[in-house]
Amino acid sequence: MGKGKDPLTSTCFQLRTSGMKHNATATKSTMLTTTLPPPTTFIPTIPTTASHAHVCDKFRAIQSLVTKTSVSAPTSRGCLDGTNSADALLISYCSAPEMSMWKRGRAVISSCASLPTYIPIGKIRHGHFTDISGIMTYCHSNGVIEIIEQSCGTTTQLKNITSPSSNSYEVIMW
Repeated sequence: MGKGKDPLTSTCFQLRTSGMKHNATATKSTMLTTTLPPPTTFIPTIPTTASHAHVCDKFRAIQSLVTKTSVSAPTSRGCLDGTNSADALLISYCSAPEMSMWKRGRAVISSCASLPTYIPIGKIRHGHFTDISGIMTYCHSNGVIEIIEQSCGTTTQLKNITSPSSNSYEVIMW
């Protein structure tokens, strides 16, 4: 470098991370010092008659799709043919209890705008959950739900549920 001040000495610049502004100072030894605002945590709230909505492990759920895995869990109901049932996916990736402990939450379609993704949902028939459940990855108020699911004899798969069937899905609570 030529004569004059080293450009790294006392050079101030701004970093933008997730829409937040941070001040940073670079020193001659190339050490970077940042001043960050206090951490904030965003926890989506879903008012229901049961407890809060549980968010599933997004990475593991997507990984099971890519690798075409059939997910097992020791406390799942299992299938007559010896394969893994739908509840095994939620027990493994959402930390759900066994199916008998599940409680009905909000109707998915009528609550799309306020629901986070990667939550456990299930199909309701005669007031109870059926053996059809999965992890919701997308929801639209026009009646389309996208879920990661598995059923007896299959590996995990991404499935689109449309109206009128999508109207019978609710958030699974415990």
